[in-house]
Amino acid sequence: MKIEQAPHTFFESKEEYLHFRQAWKTFYKDDKQKKKEHKDYYGGIHRKSDLTCEHHLIYALLRGRDITKSFTPNRRGHGQEPYGAYRRARGQIVFAVNMLVNHGNGKAMSRLLLPFGGLVTSDMLATALKLSEEWRFADE
Repeated sequence: MKIEQAPHTFFESKEEYLHFRQAWKTFYKDDKQKKKEHKDYYGGIHRKSDLTCEHHLIYALLRGRDITKSFTPNRRGHGQEPYGAYRRARGQIVFAVNMLVNHGNGKAMSRLLLPFGGLVTSDMLATALKLSEEWRFADE
């Protein structure tokens, strides 16, 4: 389950693709993926990272990587869907694209595009979602 020729589909040149990968590495190098304290709506403090499953899914899709290697099944049980992380991540990307396209609200989209240094656009994400909408995991 991967997008064939993804770098050629999403990027206009090899240099643009390499800049995209470098932006991801720089995000890590600057320790922006580390958990930070955040206040929730009720004033409670908890630690969370600015880098989420959605970002990893975007990075894998745009590089043409097999997502079955990025998202492995959760076999712990407790009523959780085995590929729930993938489904939630994809759902958040769909939500961000829909909010931007249908309502002009780009807050969720700007959060998704943060680690990519301005090299990923909402059109790229919409195309990636379209190309991957029929994917099903083998053990479903």
